[in-house]
Amino acid sequence: MPTARTGLTAVVGPDGRIYAIGGRNANGPLKTVEAYDPKTNTWTTLVAMPTARYGLGGALGQDGRIYAVGGFAGSPVNIVEVYNNQPVAMHGMQVGEIYPHTEATIPQTGQERKRIIKGKDSSRP
Repeated sequence: MPTARTGLTAVVGPDGRIYAIGGRNANGPLKTVEAYDPKTNTWTTLVAMPTARYGLGGALGQDGRIYAVGGFAGSPVNIVEVYNNQPVAMHGMQVGEIYPHTEATIPQTGQERKRIIKGKDSSRP
């Protein structure tokens, strides 16, 4: 992986590449998006997300786009950004009210490709 980091999310894209999104290093939260192609054993650096963050969730939507959800960047982030793969870019969008989560996990449930998004906001009881 070109950028060493922790707290990132990884999503398998519709093209079979593994997308490493966000995270943080010694300099703070990152906007970095990189894709690993297991067929060629190569990494590609893509256009960065608009919002630097770590501890975020990620999911492949039924529409074939990759979603970066919530996270933390000094304070909780309540933004969802979408990677649409044409052109290679991340686009931000506000989605109603997403409770800020400082930790997020997105397990897959069965073959129906549904995702459940859950998280924890340590500032709430």
